[in-house]
Amino acid sequence: MEGTPREVDAKARAWLAAGSLAVWVVDPVARTVTVYRAPTNIQVLSQGDELSGGDVVPGFSCRIGDIFSSPFETSGQQGVERRS
Repeated sequence: MEGTPREVDAKARAWLAAGSLAVWVVDPVARTVTVYRAPTNIQVLSQGDELSGGDVVPGFSCRIGDIFSSPFETSGQQGVERRS
């Protein structure tokens, strides 16, 4: 989802209003995941936190740090240069 933080927040709230049970907004720059469950139930998760699927995706859980970790960080290798 692209846009300013205000636009992203408005879109997440619109999805909730349309019936979504949860909205996850991943911010790769801040390395956070914002979990919207209701307009007044919003939680920002960071590196050491655990993202849970709750009732929406039963059995799913993932550490936020794992979402943003590179396979090169754990193997001791350096990143690969990407070309456009």
